[in-house]
This record gives sequence, structure tokens and C-alpha cells, in this order.
Amino acid sequence: MPSGHAQLAVTVWGAIAVRVQKIWFWILATIMVLLIGFSRVYLGVHFPTDVLVGWIIGCILLSIYIVARSPLEKWLSGLNLWLQLLMAVVVPLLLLLFSHSAEALTSAGTLFGAAVGLVFARRYVSFSVRGPWWHRVLRFLIGFIILLAIYLGLKAAFPPGGTVVGDIFRFLRYSLVGGWLIIGAPWLFRLMRLAPAAD
Repeated sequence: MPSGHAQLAVTVWGAIAVRVQKIWFWILATIMVLLIGFSRVYLGVHFPTDVLVGWIIGCILLSIYIVARSPLEKWLSGLNLWLQLLMAVVVPLLLLLFSHSAEALTSAGTLFGAAVGLVFARRYVSFSVRGPWWHRVLRFLIGFIILLAIYLGLKAAFPPGGTVVGDIFRFLRYSLVGGWLIIGAPWLFRLMRLAPAAD
């Protein structure tokens, strides 16, 4: 309690729908949220009340995101590089104070890589998702293949979790995943001329 999958479904699909701002996408997002929630009950991993509470928490978090996104982005972008980097490092590490589970290491590592990547991407990588359809397909395929190589390759190469060394490597692996998604892939796509510069 609550269902993390249900909660995440609302926040992720809702946040994407807020950015897309199309009715058809809101319908798709709602269907996805409902199917993910029902799948948790169907698979027997949650009671309906767990899913309902997950949806409620997800709606609360999504509402906070919608209200706070613009002023928070403005405030963060006004900070100097070193303060942004300090926050990108400290916030994920503070999250690990609450839990040392594999899921916490995964989340904190991904957040760390994505946050550090975002600090540099906003300054040094001008990237737009626009472009011809075949550029978009190529970006997806290349990005996904490299993401799998990072994820699966490092999973095979690094020691398993459960030990201090294994947990450090898990954090590192997910940091690289987050960094790839936020700065690595956009940088590569610009280098390959598969993506235009941001407006």
C-alpha cells in the first residue's frame, strides 16, 4: 500500500499529457493509467484499495508538478552552475538516507545521472525533438539500443547488488542510464545530425 505502479502511471502519463496538450493523448494516458492499475489487481500483487490510493497520491503529485513546474524551472535555471550541480548530487544522495533498497538505489542513481546530465544539457546541448519522421524513428532505435547496451552490459559486467560494492555499481549503472537519456542521446543525435537545435 499504495501501488507504486498505479502512482507512477498517473504521474508519468499525466506529466506527458500535460506537455502534449492534446485531447486524444489525455484519453490514451487515462486508458494506460486504468490498464496499469487493473493489471496490478489482476496479477494479484495489490488490492483495489492499494491501486486507488496509488492513483490518489499520483494525482496529488501530478497537481504539485503542474503548479510548481514553471516557477521551479525558472528558479533552478537562475542558479549558477555549481549550485545546480550541488543540488543534482545532494538530492539523490539524501533520498538514499530514507532507504537502501534496490529500488531506492535505482531511483536515486537514475535521478543523479539525469539531474547532472540536465545541468550540462541545458548549457551545452541544443536539442529539439522535431524533425522528419524517419529521423525520429532512427533516434528511437539508436537511443534504445544504446540504452539496452548500457543497462544489460553493465548488469553483466558489474557485481550483483546486496553488498556495498554491488550497491555502488548499481547506483553507477542507473546513473549512466539517466545520463544517457538526458544528455548522452541528445548529444549523439545532434552529432549525427538526426536532431535540430532547440528553438
